[in-house]
Amino acid sequence: MTSTSEYEQQAQAFSQSYQLAQTGDAEAQYQTGLYYAQGIGVAQNYRSAGFYWLNAAKQSHLAAQTYLGLLFEQGLGYQQDLNKAIHCYQTASELGFTEAKVRLAMLYLTGKGLAQDSKKAILLFIQAAEQGEAVAQYNLGIAYERGLGGLKHNDDLAHFWYHQAAYQNHPQAMARLAADKFVQKPIPNTTPASTMPTSTIPENCRVGDNLAHQAASDTTPDFTIDDVFTPPSQPINFDDDDVPVHPDSDAIFARGVAIIQADLKRAFNFFEQAALLGHAKAEYNMGLAFLYGLGGNHVCTETALEWLEKSANQSFRPAYLALGWLYQGGNPYLNDSSDDIGGTIIVDIDNAISQYEMASELGHAQAQYFLANIYASGNGIAADADKASAWLKQSGKHGYAAALNELHPSVPETAHAHNAYHQT
Repeated sequence: MTSTSEYEQQAQAFSQSYQLAQTGDAEAQYQTGLYYAQGIGVAQNYRSAGFYWLNAAKQSHLAAQTYLGLLFEQGLGYQQDLNKAIHCYQTASELGFTEAKVRLAMLYLTGKGLAQDSKKAILLFIQAAEQGEAVAQYNLGIAYERGLGGLKHNDDLAHFWYHQAAYQNHPQAMARLAADKFVQKPIPNTTPASTMPTSTIPENCRVGDNLAHQAASDTTPDFTIDDVFTPPSQPINFDDDDVPVHPDSDAIFARGVAIIQADLKRAFNFFEQAALLGHAKAEYNMGLAFLYGLGGNHVCTETALEWLEKSANQSFRPAYLALGWLYQGGNPYLNDSSDDIGGTIIVDIDNAISQYEMASELGHAQAQYFLANIYASGNGIAADADKASAWLKQSGKHGYAAALNELHPSVPETAHAHNAYHQT
């Protein structure tokens, strides 16, 4: 069981890294950035993470260079700037950092910030896969299985690359190997070199974001990319919005985050303390606590609404999204309120739209996608194809995978970490 002493150990580890970072040590600056980005031993702060990664990147620390690019790509702590993101990825990629190659490849696949070009994406996947990058190996397996990016369909090569990724415990690759057409194949030993492309990206073509595990089936999954910041076992997905908070509440909230994986009830005690001081993320988490009965709390949608509305009043985007979902009929206790001591929520599509619009105005891609679905289906309102199309394009513009898949069915969708309140 995680205790206060473990939080203190994390805080001490952060302090040591922080102090060493002040001396200009690049690795310490990189590690300090990770502490800030993950909220380990210190309150989560993407802007501070970016500060230390920038300083490490100036000393040619390639991981720091790449993660700085991720902040710019996703608008975490900074205004979204795809040109800066691409520059960071390209710089690290040219120096051989495989994760930068994968992230740059994903931008080529989706046309996010540059012209869509699946061939360039596949070439980057090949380079990274040959350097041992599991995500690239998995994605290369998909490319061969589908015959994408100039590669001919080849199940043997797909099988080979899935195995290479599975050796590194890549979960989607392991699931893919359970598909009927692969399960009977012998385990490959060496790369069939004669079939491997040898071309590289021409110099004049260079440009200067937790998925659910894929079920084993013969339906080819989509390309993926690992999420850097959110620990995969974390039960609640904390959003990336930078909401001003009271310093004391920020520290209390951080203590809750530090112990959430091992002591959920005690973590929510900290969240409640922070919420009472006006901490928007803590208010949001308290809303989830009463919505789902987490941390020893009874299910009570009335109390959940109160907390979510407090959080939304501070413009915390996930709170708008959660409220919209509830008013649209997403309450798990809507049809069976026997466990709910606080009543149920009456479906109110107009209110749901209003909440989604508030989140959408703040650039929340999933809310934009939900609005597109509402207007497309005409469920509870008059269908409006023009509005549905406009919101779908906005969601795709912000990189939401489902929207991109509908807009460009032939382009594999990417994985993003912004499904703010979903338990993924």
